[in-house]
Amino acid sequence: MMKKIALFLATILLIGIFAGCTPPSSEGTESSAPEEPFAFSFEKEAFQGKELTIWAHWQLPDPFGDISRFEEETGAIVTYEVIPYGASYDGSEYRDKVSGKIAAGEGPDACYLWQYAVPVWPREGWVLPWEEIIDPSAAPFRSKLDHAVTEYYTYNEKTYGIINSEEMDFYWIYYDKKIISEAGLEDPYTLFRAGKWTWAKFNEIGQKLTIDADGDGVKERYAFGGYATDGWILGNGTNYVRFANGQPKLALADPAGFTAMEQERDVFMSIKAYSESGEPDEENFLTGKVVMYYENTQAVTKLKEAKGEDLGVVPMPTGPNFDRKKVTAVEAGAIPMFLASTCDEKELLAHYVTWLFAEKEDKTERKAQIIRDTFCGDEELYRFHEEIKQYGVVPNDGSFGRLPKLLVLKVLWNYDQKPSDTIFGILPQAQKEIEEVFYGTSD
Repeated sequence: MMKKIALFLATILLIGIFAGCTPPSSEGTESSAPEEPFAFSFEKEAFQGKELTIWAHWQLPDPFGDISRFEEETGAIVTYEVIPYGASYDGSEYRDKVSGKIAAGEGPDACYLWQYAVPVWPREGWVLPWEEIIDPSAAPFRSKLDHAVTEYYTYNEKTYGIINSEEMDFYWIYYDKKIISEAGLEDPYTLFRAGKWTWAKFNEIGQKLTIDADGDGVKERYAFGGYATDGWILGNGTNYVRFANGQPKLALADPAGFTAMEQERDVFMSIKAYSESGEPDEENFLTGKVVMYYENTQAVTKLKEAKGEDLGVVPMPTGPNFDRKKVTAVEAGAIPMFLASTCDEKELLAHYVTWLFAEKEDKTERKAQIIRDTFCGDEELYRFHEEIKQYGVVPNDGSFGRLPKLLVLKVLWNYDQKPSDTIFGILPQAQKEIEEVFYGTSD
């Protein structure tokens, strides 16, 4: 049973914890002060034969040999164990396995988690603040931590989830330049640079790209594919939950929220831009049946290899409620590392994460390797990726228990009714779920 927590905890929580973060301005978010000097040196004797165990739901690669070098230099062993994600779309099987093991005192030293971790996991004591073993405000962390992710996973002014901004994953639209050019349409990237990449322009392009040439009701080509609900919401300057005087409220009940839902519904029902063919959206994009495809940046290598110079990328278009001074907002797909309360090797873990964040002497070579291997030699694409990731925002529905499932079943996938009608029908239930998780009063 979840512990009962007094309501006054609400005033302690920072307003930005769950609401995601306001996208930084085009100047970025890093402090103008220079990074203080930091020289990492390996402990050669203190950690001989000791072992770190880190859990994740995927096999972590070691593309630069950082793990193997750490083991060689320290004599320690770093073991990444894969705990299966499970069949559930929300990752609840992984979540329950990890939390159950930690609660039983059988968990790892560290683990990778996402939105559901805050506020519940810190409140239950399953994870500890990183401040217990490192100083996130000091070098080498200060200039490397991603702003949006760090703020989102802050609880009671302590840092629980950390990720190196160099590893940031986010979502954007991949598109086929050739198809759009041959259709006589404006290039989305050019529109974005001109500040004209809006829902209205997307809808206009979408109507022209989606075709049923013989009029038999079967589309030969669709304008858009990919599950982009978060992109519509963030692109209209809002999130699933907002905070008013420290109190959480369902933001989808605000005009910016249900307008975003209505845009998605209109794209699906009226413009008919979404693929309905049954094949995977990625496959349809590769074959040209889908012209624009919403997916994370991890797909860039495969799609670039397939499309070559015809591959274009652009953030989601922005809606009428979006603050144009903020340039854009992209869905952050980051999964941070957490310090488990079952950690037996805190000193070793502190040394390891410091090494991971420390500036490496082969920085130029690493950049060249990323451009060559990940971006298929396209340096311009790499630079755009590095520019856009600063606008990441974390969708915050996953922090509030059953809220995502409630929204999916009753609102987001209900294309028979307008979201402005359905959202108010579930508002009491959704608000109750939000408050129970936020205040710690649910069982």
